[in-house]
Amino acid sequence: MRGPITKSVNLGFPRPIARLRLGQVWLEQDVEAWIAAHRAYLNEPEDEA
Repeated sequence: MRGPITKSVNLGFPRPIARLRLGQVWLEQDVEAWIAAHRAYLNEPEDEA
């Protein structure tokens, strides 16, 4: 049996600006800034073959 699921993976992720019945809503610029800070490899240009 697996242990409990923790939310520690999301530490530092921006807080949603709204919580709707369908789910949470974030500002695009907040999410993009988080991605830029935490996933630098996505910002690197790809090598052209």
